[in-house]
Amino acid sequence: MKWINVSDLATWAERVDARAELPNLVRHLIKASIPDWRRLRFPGGDQGQVRGWDGVLETAEAAKAVPQGKSKWEFGTGAGERKATDDYNKRTKASGLSPEEQHETTFVLVNLEPWDTPRTTLVAWETSRTAEGVWKEVKYIDAIELVQWLDEFPAVAARYARNVLGSAPRVGALSTDEFWEMYSRRFKIPLNEKVVIGDRTDDAEELVQKLQNTAAQAIPICVETAVDGIAFAVAAIRSAPSEVREAIELRTLIVETADAARELSDKSLNLIAHQGAGESVGWLSSRMPTAYAVTGVQARRLGLMKRSSAAAMAEGFLAMGMSREEGYELAYRCGRSLTVLSRIFSDQPVENPAWVAQAQSLKPALLAGGWVSSVPLDCQAVAQLSGLSDYHSLEETFRAFALHDDPPLDRVSSQWQVRAPVDAFTFYAPLLTQRDLERLREVAVTVLGHAAPVPSRDEIFRPGREWPADYSKSLRDGLAMTLLLIACLHSVVDLQLDEGSPQTYVDNVVRSLPNLGRSHEWIIALGQQAALVAEAAPSPFMSALESMLEGQNESLSSIFVDSGQDLFAQHSPHVELIWAIEGLAWHSEYLDRAVLILGGLAAIDVSETAKYGNRPINSLREILLPWSPSTYGDLAQRIGCLDQLIAKYPVVSWALLLRLMPNPHDSSVDTHRPRLRDPRPMDQEVLTYGLVWDGHSAVVDRAVTLAQGDSVRVAELLSHIPFMSEKDSSKVIDATEILLQQLDADAPENVLGEIRELVSRADYLSTDSNDDSVPLHAIERLRELLEEHGPASHFVEARRLFDEWLPISRASEDTSQKRLRELRVAALRSVFYEEGACGVLSVLSTAKIPELVGPVLLDLPLSGDDLENIIISARANGNPGNVMAFASLAGLQVDPEWRSRVVSMATGWSDDPHSAAALVAGWSLNHETWDFVEQLGDAIRQQYWINMRFLPEDDEALLLRGVAELMRVGRPMYVLAAAHRSLNRLPTKTLVDVMRSGLASGSDDAVEGGGTMLSYYLKAAFLELKKRVDVDVQQLVGFEYAYFPLLEYEKMPLAIYDKLATDPEFFVGLLSHVFRAENEPAREGTEAEARQATNSFRILSAFTKVPGQIEHVESAGTLYHWVARTQELAKELGRAKIADTYIGKLLAYSPSVAEGELWPSAPVCEVLEELSTESLLDGFRMECFNKRGVYSKSPYEGGKQERALAARYKQFASLAKSYPRTSQLLSSVAKDWESQAAGEDIRAEQDKMSR
Repeated sequence: MKWINVSDLATWAERVDARAELPNLVRHLIKASIPDWRRLRFPGGDQGQVRGWDGVLETAEAAKAVPQGKSKWEFGTGAGERKATDDYNKRTKASGLSPEEQHETTFVLVNLEPWDTPRTTLVAWETSRTAEGVWKEVKYIDAIELVQWLDEFPAVAARYARNVLGSAPRVGALSTDEFWEMYSRRFKIPLNEKVVIGDRTDDAEELVQKLQNTAAQAIPICVETAVDGIAFAVAAIRSAPSEVREAIELRTLIVETADAARELSDKSLNLIAHQGAGESVGWLSSRMPTAYAVTGVQARRLGLMKRSSAAAMAEGFLAMGMSREEGYELAYRCGRSLTVLSRIFSDQPVENPAWVAQAQSLKPALLAGGWVSSVPLDCQAVAQLSGLSDYHSLEETFRAFALHDDPPLDRVSSQWQVRAPVDAFTFYAPLLTQRDLERLREVAVTVLGHAAPVPSRDEIFRPGREWPADYSKSLRDGLAMTLLLIACLHSVVDLQLDEGSPQTYVDNVVRSLPNLGRSHEWIIALGQQAALVAEAAPSPFMSALESMLEGQNESLSSIFVDSGQDLFAQHSPHVELIWAIEGLAWHSEYLDRAVLILGGLAAIDVSETAKYGNRPINSLREILLPWSPSTYGDLAQRIGCLDQLIAKYPVVSWALLLRLMPNPHDSSVDTHRPRLRDPRPMDQEVLTYGLVWDGHSAVVDRAVTLAQGDSVRVAELLSHIPFMSEKDSSKVIDATEILLQQLDADAPENVLGEIRELVSRADYLSTDSNDDSVPLHAIERLRELLEEHGPASHFVEARRLFDEWLPISRASEDTSQKRLRELRVAALRSVFYEEGACGVLSVLSTAKIPELVGPVLLDLPLSGDDLENIIISARANGNPGNVMAFASLAGLQVDPEWRSRVVSMATGWSDDPHSAAALVAGWSLNHETWDFVEQLGDAIRQQYWINMRFLPEDDEALLLRGVAELMRVGRPMYVLAAAHRSLNRLPTKTLVDVMRSGLASGSDDAVEGGGTMLSYYLKAAFLELKKRVDVDVQQLVGFEYAYFPLLEYEKMPLAIYDKLATDPEFFVGLLSHVFRAENEPAREGTEAEARQATNSFRILSAFTKVPGQIEHVESAGTLYHWVARTQELAKELGRAKIADTYIGKLLAYSPSVAEGELWPSAPVCEVLEELSTESLLDGFRMECFNKRGVYSKSPYEGGKQERALAARYKQFASLAKSYPRTSQLLSSVAKDWESQAAGEDIRAEQDKMSR
């Protein structure tokens, strides 16, 4: 097949773009000819006009037209000896190369016209110029040779024939660009490659890798329809990295006829066989890489490629300019099928699928929408839809249709589902008879009206148990969707009923649901299908709820179930009901009713702090939110709904109004949207800033009205002033002023307190860096109100600095701890100068974080009397002990008699040693302080050391005294916490005594002494002990055993593991703690035995060091002896089987090896060959799975990870052939992983089928 001939090139040579495009053509031909090069520079286009060589190439390979090594290229027009000689002489003189470099370089001239000098042949001219010896070789490529070069690479020729020369493409073959141009434009919006590939990137990358390999091979693409396969191949190429994509595209054509296939069969190409060329795949693939689509039974036998998930396809639609929601909905409607997509998302005529001719026999399945054949009730329902009693005969028919290239049904294991319900409905709906609809009504009422009982406490737990379905979710979803299709798409398919309209039919089906409008049971029965049913029949659905809200609130309250933190508790039915109403609220036609229904539910819902965030009040907020309303109702209608709600449910309305207040930090959550009913009006209101501002003003107006005369509500409104407009904040301040005037002398403290808070915020927060600072226009009026009705106390402004950990001062943006301390000291000092110690006490008693006051006391000019009063007040008010500690430390600095005061106070608090100990808690840690503590009495001394959290690190004498005191008060674990940085200073005997005393003190001290850090402190202690040469190893093992529950998850080497790996008696002893002998009768163990068994089990489970292992290599003799001795001892104690199981599990931890190396190691293999039992092999096999540990999967990943593990174990089995039993064992593990991979694939496909 000749895409470009000599005449085409001659015509092109006369065009002005030839000079610019010729370098690109030659560059693409070089890339198609050789797979690798060191340097390739052929600037085309505008860059081709720069001075210098037209092309520079360096390659280790040679091709017909491409010289090996270095070459310089020059392009021109005007053929013949004279032109060639002139160009040669010109470039030779101005080559820019040294003579040595020229001798190593080939000079190549390229011309778009044929050589036209008969007296001197082209070959003779090349030979003559080469013989001059200036260049390594001289080559001349004229139009004839260039056409021959293009014939070898028709993919390049096709690209330039169409895109550059403008000649018509030849019949029977397409470039990848041409195919994609035609394919992608079948759709309303040109398709993006991501839609085709979706989450099948692994398949795409594998295909690209095969196409990069130039060896002759057949590359089957197993898909449902041929065009899907070709589209996938082209999309994969186009999605490859740019260099890879270009290299493949330059070598690839889509061939569509047998004639074209024969003509191209001797070229250097990748072919993608399509249409009439499919019959040529066999001999084509023996000559070149040939990809082709495989469909039907053959595709399923070879392994049908999985369809993409709807979520992944949605990402492709997003790249096409759709919203994510629109893309996901379209992916769902097409059933994730490109073929169906081409029917429902195309402006071009399309053919009906083949199954339509036999759609009559498919009606039961299509009406059901989905089902699970392993659920008997599902099978009964499908059979009932057919009017037959035998489901199995129906499934035989359905299975045949599932094998179609464009099947109407998907089946994954026992789960069946209509692939694209909307698409299928357009084909089968005209075939529906009155009898079909009667059966549908009977089945829908039975299934959707059925509520399975909540499981009893004694029922065996099943993680996958669904509520409220004894029928499968697939069937319930499918039937609800069928009702929705009839209600919404009947006009599209001209569905005619004998009586009434299709909408009336669906309404009557819903009205027939058991208990509709009479009790909450119908809501529980609908469950997750409530939203579909509500969209299918809005009127009866809302009427039922309205009826119940008018008279049966008690029943509706039962739908709000708070299960706390129990992940497996009953799902609260109100969640699905709220989603259903949210969907209806998008329609302006139903908005008023939906708002009032949600208001009624909110009045019943008293669990606003419960587990679920889906509460009626939150849905009302999202629907009516001024800046992001979840409805197509306009502002006037939304405000009208708000007024109706206020009139009927004023308490709910107040809570809602507060949620609708303006807030720059606000966020919104998408509500449930309708599936098929389009709620968008013809003239949709465009949300402008003006409408948002008007909406907020309307909210403030109604809140002010509801707050009149109510100090609590006025105070709540005041807190929203920082985010209001000047007009709206003035309304709130007006209402506040009226309230204060009415109450006059009895001005409510909560209102005044809120005003003080706002004024204080204005004084201390920077308006430039804080959105919640009070607008200046409101501050002056608030100050006036405060001065008139409740003059602000002097300490309030200072208190602001003690209400937050990191307040931002208007005076400085420096928020360092130093700057904050300076600000707090200055503020509290001003209070002290104005109000004395009483002012300080006032701040202390009213601050939100009073412990911030303590450190500031050190910088105030307080007297001993002041500080004593502060301490007494702090104790009386229950303020943090650090206030007393800092006050006492300050007293020690300013009052020479302070110690006497402390003694006096401590003596008077003999019944409160905790407070007395706080008096010295902040003093320096030295002998003088500790001697003074001893003088205060045993009780205070005891409490002082109980509260101790740190010990001196630098003074060893002080450190040891502190350790002794902590040990004396029975808190050895505090030693590990308080001295964890100084453990190396402690004598071995002291550290051992600490560990021993910790065991004697019980678990309470362990928790209190180290808290959540205790494991860390213990780890440090054991690492320190392991360094000591004077530690008894047996004693260390004992400590590790006792403390193991706290060390279990710390990654550290333990002596107890070494003991287990070298002492079979010790290993078997731990087994004996956990498992009774094989013939030993069961008995009730003591509590101590139970604790011992639990601990030993944990240690055995964590033990993974293979005996004899030194630096990841096992010693054959050591391991063999350990296993043999362990088996011998275990047999004597009647625990042979369980010992072998644990031995097998341990052997599975033979160290990992590099790719291609034997695993498990040879010593382990020898044990498996000579000493293994069935229990030992079972243990090994079991641990090969268990040691995988925690893992994660991406959505719809399937069994990819498990297949990789299976392949690894297959390789291990192959490498271990010299150990037959081991090889067989590893093969069985590989088969088990393959089985798990298949199960994961099924689950992934089932997940894809779910919306």
